[in-house]
Amino acid sequence: MPLGLKNLELFQMAKSKMEWAAQRTEVLSQNIANADTPDYKPRDLEKQSFQELARRQAEGPTLERTSPLHLEPTRPPQAFDSKEEDPPYETSPDGNAVVLEEQMVKVNNTRGAFGKASDLYMKQKSMIMTALK
Repeated sequence: MPLGLKNLELFQMAKSKMEWAAQRTEVLSQNIANADTPDYKPRDLEKQSFQELARRQAEGPTLERTSPLHLEPTRPPQAFDSKEEDPPYETSPDGNAVVLEEQMVKVNNTRGAFGKASDLYMKQKSMIMTALK
């Protein structure tokens, strides 16, 4: 049975990090879009660490293959829960707690995290392609 790239742990970890970064960018963009909405509280995703990804990856799927003819079990795509951010340093008189500068810094950091995961994914793919040639 051919081994696809999606079955390799490092690729799954990089993909998970990219999915987290994409979803966090969406949450942060909603915060920015609501910067003038009265009583709006900004949200964010829980930080995702490499150790947490490695732990989840080590747990593996809970399904078992009972025949060599069966497909490998896979895990469903991961969803990340957003939470209300920690109390902000400043809140506007209308109750809005979005600080645009903080949100933009988070967006930039998230873009960097996505880029690193994407680079790792592409480098691993390139090494495998080189080995196959």
